[in-house]
Amino acid sequence: MDQTPDKATGTMAVAQQWKYFTLIPATCWDIPKQKWVLDDKDFDHIHEILNYVGQLGWELVSVTDRPNSNVMGGRSNAQLAYYFKRPLLGAPS
Repeated sequence: MDQTPDKATGTMAVAQQWKYFTLIPATCWDIPKQKWVLDDKDFDHIHEILNYVGQLGWELVSVTDRPNSNVMGGRSNAQLAYYFKRPLLGAPS
């Protein structure tokens, strides 16, 4: 566990530890259902998945295009990667 000096108190402060999660919607798409599926739940729209993940305590920190994500010059939500973080359970805050 990383410790850094706290300039205000002169004591050692323990750095917050994080858990990370990457959501790639293309991997959640269920072709027969024509819906996104995550944790055995069906979603009609990508924003519903983002709200669900947020309710689980994940904070969205970045969205990027996946490599080779331009399909015939266009883009799709399914070609994006969403990066989340949340405090590691049991870690000091």
